[in-house]
Amino acid sequence: MPPGHRRPLPVLATALLVSTGADAGGPAYRALELEARSNIVDGFNLPPNSSFSSGTPAINDDRVVALRLIVVGGTSRAGLFVGQGGTGSVVYQPLNDHLVGDPGINAAGIVLFEQFDIVTDGLFAYDPRAAATTMVVAPGGPFSISSFTRPAITDDGALAFRARSGSLNRWIRVVEGVQTSIAVESGGPTGIGFLFSPATNASGLMAGKVRIGGTGNERPDQIRRYAPDGSFEILVQDVDGDPSSPFTAFDNSVAIAADGRIAFIANLVGGGRGVFRLESAGVWTTIATTLEPGTSEIQFFWPVINAAGTVAFRGRDGANVEGIFAGDGRSLVAVARRGDRVSTDLGAGQINQHDTSLSFGGSPAMNEAGDIAFLAALTPAGNTQIEWGTGLFVARAAAALHPADLNGDGTVDFADALLLLAAWGTCEPPGPGGCPGDLDGDGEVGFADLLQLLGAWN
Repeated sequence: MPPGHRRPLPVLATALLVSTGADAGGPAYRALELEARSNIVDGFNLPPNSSFSSGTPAINDDRVVALRLIVVGGTSRAGLFVGQGGTGSVVYQPLNDHLVGDPGINAAGIVLFEQFDIVTDGLFAYDPRAAATTMVVAPGGPFSISSFTRPAITDDGALAFRARSGSLNRWIRVVEGVQTSIAVESGGPTGIGFLFSPATNASGLMAGKVRIGGTGNERPDQIRRYAPDGSFEILVQDVDGDPSSPFTAFDNSVAIAADGRIAFIANLVGGGRGVFRLESAGVWTTIATTLEPGTSEIQFFWPVINAAGTVAFRGRDGANVEGIFAGDGRSLVAVARRGDRVSTDLGAGQINQHDTSLSFGGSPAMNEAGDIAFLAALTPAGNTQIEWGTGLFVARAAAALHPADLNGDGTVDFADALLLLAAWGTCEPPGPGGCPGDLDGDGEVGFADLLQLLGAWN
């Protein structure tokens, strides 16, 4: 096993139904896998005294995750962590006093990130095939770039990001080293007054919030989708631009799926907030709103979306419990919530804090299978006054798992049998989505479920 790697941990199955619409195959999650844990006195797949508590991870379809580190061990240096399947290590560290930004990742596992100090050092890419990190976009250049925001790398190696370009912001694509300006701020009452951070998909489409005619909140906001040639569609506007709009304001960042659909969060006319999926111009699906009993808060972190139409976001349920939630417009589930028990390298743990501080950090990330990567604070199970630091988790989508694969490691074996035996007896709610081990859905974990598990062995 390479240095810095450890054996995968067993994972604890977890899922909670928050609200349901039509009974039609909505998202479901059954397993959480710990990829890394940072803490002052110890760590998992990281040296002690490492930190990543407020970052936003990236995940690809092979469930390779990448995350920027504020500091690595006692080095006083930042870093980049890459892991998969419960193993991982620090693959890159910049010079002293230089930081690493939130990354993007593509199907080949190439990780794109900004490195900066007071000023930017440029965009860098870590390539696992060469186990090397190189600069791929330098500051300056044809657009006088002085900073990078929300960098993305597509499967064909194209790059996209927002750049500070002189006194303006631009959305830029880079194909085979050639930079193209997709959108740029301009003057005038109908020009772009401010470009917010864009989202990019595998086809090179860029989408985001655009403010028209100035920078003040009273100016009209639009969500636009740009093609690689710079042409665009206005998909939805707030009430400042369209008095009939149900939206008073959009959150600053959106997400875009491989099929071009967009997830966004907005404040509503008359009060409340919602998470929505844009199907086409002027057509959207409601994922969740705070006007419904199952959702009490939608937090100010960008959502994520995949081509199946699943949208994930941070918020609180109807009981005001903080969590990561996923929905498709028909059903809404809690992927992970404060208070959930999880398996860690230290034993049975819990997503929690010693006080009322938020338990989750940054925005979630999601791949096409619906697997979701996120950060959560950890304590021992049943004792919130001991801190175990922050964990980087991947929640495995149940659709990708055999029902008897209770720990989500891709095989049905003794580890799954032990989880089933630990759940032996009556359980509530019934079924593998709510009660791990209840494979036949009769509300009890017993010999019939054990026989099903043995029948699926390996």
